[in-house]
Amino acid sequence: MDNILKSVFDLPDISFIENDTLDAMMHRLVSNYEKRYKEVIECLEKNGINYTEIKSLRWRDIGFPEKPCDFSEEDVKNHMITCGTSWHGLIDKKLYYCNSAWSAAKCGLFTESPGDYVELEKINKDTAVELLDLCLGDLKTGYNSFCKLCGGLGEDNHNFIQAGEQKL
Repeated sequence: MDNILKSVFDLPDISFIENDTLDAMMHRLVSNYEKRYKEVIECLEKNGINYTEIKSLRWRDIGFPEKPCDFSEEDVKNHMITCGTSWHGLIDKKLYYCNSAWSAAKCGLFTESPGDYVELEKINKDTAVELLDLCLGDLKTGYNSFCKLCGGLGEDNHNFIQAGEQKL
């Protein structure tokens, strides 16, 4: 299956799982995304390859950096919990609550705060609970500092984008 798609498209962002089922994880921005998405589906169908297309998937525009949010101190903690990010980042010997915050900081678009991550080299048996606290969103500062600017992926973000359509 890998050879079929690679012979038709240059699609480095597609990963495969067992039983010839496609796990389409296209994370990077690519030009002409909607057209390429349809081409991939056509190729899969033409070659009798089983796949799952999640039609109910609702992508949300987080607004950052073009239209950053400005949540109040009262609302930002609930906003962070509503987003409920499930992907924490392990980067440079730090555990980050939110990979988007790290990415924005790495690109120079945001200045992270020490409460946004746990420095793993400083963890010992007496402070190990900090790791669990971070993953559960129980941060010392009350919220991840990026959450004030980010629309998030929770139910409180109503800026939907149709799956397969990318705003550029």
